[in-house]
Amino acid sequence: MNSIRLIPSVVVVVAMSMGCASAQQRAKVGENAALRYWSAFAQMQDSAITDQQVKELNLILDSTAPYDDLKYKEFVEKNKPALETMARGTSILNCDWGVDYQMGVDAPVDFVRKSLTMGRLNVLYSFHLLVNHDNTALSAR
Repeated sequence: MNSIRLIPSVVVVVAMSMGCASAQQRAKVGENAALRYWSAFAQMQDSAITDQQVKELNLILDSTAPYDDLKYKEFVEKNKPALETMARGTSILNCDWGVDYQMGVDAPVDFVRKSLTMGRLNVLYSFHLLVNHDNTALSAR
């Protein structure tokens, strides 16, 4: 895996978690986007991909290779419930991952890897919707 791409994601997640601290104090129990995202991670199916597939996906995401809906359609459709759960989570302002910052670099942040996978899946889903001219689902994103 390319650890250079992982580092900015960790920084963004930590910054977002810290930036929402005041909103978290006023949030109602259960209104936490992180819980929805964890649910979405649990719903993902066949999300483990090979290094070669990661390279192919990165080329697609970088717009240097074309998206092939025949290749990804089944994978995207199989993961539609996870994508819908993630999308519902985006409407919740409070997002507390419960990271123990006192642990420093030893804090468990496995959700970052899962969020990278979910992000790739979300982009593939958007491409899938575009290819199939599904503007109603795309505008809801």
